[in-house]
Amino acid sequence: MALVAETTLGWHLSHESFLRDTYEEFGLASKPIFEMLTPFLMDGQAAKVAALMRSGEPPRKKRKKKPPPSLFKEEKVLLFSQHLKELRSLGIRHDTPDADLLAENNRPLRRLVEDLEDQCKEDLGQDEIIVPPGAQYRLEEITPESLLSLGSSGRRFSVVLLDPPWENKHVRRQRWKGKGYHTMPRHSLDNLLREMPLGELLAEKAVVLVWCGMATRERALQFIEAQGLEAKAEWLWLKVTKNLEPVVPDDHPHKETFELVVVGTRGIVGHDCRDQLILSSVPSGVQSHKPPLVLVLRKVFPEIWESKDVKCLELFGRYLVPDWTTVGNECLKFQQLHYFEKVASK
Repeated sequence: MALVAETTLGWHLSHESFLRDTYEEFGLASKPIFEMLTPFLMDGQAAKVAALMRSGEPPRKKRKKKPPPSLFKEEKVLLFSQHLKELRSLGIRHDTPDADLLAENNRPLRRLVEDLEDQCKEDLGQDEIIVPPGAQYRLEEITPESLLSLGSSGRRFSVVLLDPPWENKHVRRQRWKGKGYHTMPRHSLDNLLREMPLGELLAEKAVVLVWCGMATRERALQFIEAQGLEAKAEWLWLKVTKNLEPVVPDDHPHKETFELVVVGTRGIVGHDCRDQLILSSVPSGVQSHKPPLVLVLRKVFPEIWESKDVKCLELFGRYLVPDWTTVGNECLKFQQLHYFEKVASK
């Protein structure tokens, strides 16, 4: 993945560039699912903001009931502000949206994503997917037994990344509409995470990373500790528009503009692994299409790549990464050809 710029607090990443570089040899590029030009708003809200901009009046803030202040969140907001300020000083910024763009409210992106999700299939033939170089996958439900079989040949992984299907209300509503992605009930997922034989899969020097949100952070930390790993750090994925605005306002009572990556290690000193590392990027318009962390991991854990035979594994993944093994019942979701378009070769 392209590391676009570095600040004192982290990196600005480009998922879009990663896909372009990965599939260039196939004459393919991702469809424009990263055209996030303005923050998330309801259409009515966007129309009001655009009307105020055209009139030249300052925006009127409605008084609304706010949740109790969170020192954890307030601290993050200050870090994000500093990170974005540094990025802008480096020239990492697109044109400021005008009133017409605000009123449009990412409508072309939303229509594209809806169309792409309508085309998704559960049963896929080999001629309906694209597999990047060196990628391996197992399209199956994850169970303790399936993980043991993955390590039965003696394969040991230096990097294991998990994107557990945490249940939440928004995703549940999307599933009722036949969209979104699969989740697991809390007790079922907690039992699976507790019974995972991760120790049978890890190399002597290994790093384990778990994607989570604020509501599932404690469960992710418990998983790291239960696996006998050292809880090393928490990284922050900050979602921004192409104009480097947070996709969700800081004071939104229900939504967050960031997700967390809990990092655990085994047998690694990890001098370069700092807490509160910020990884900003323009998110995919498709739900749960997380940015790959390949180059970040190479930067932060160079000691892992001292070995020539580094094996990397993603559990519950929804797309494939070159030279990684991905396991899960949706691991080919974003490998479907309708997510790509043909481009002229250089």
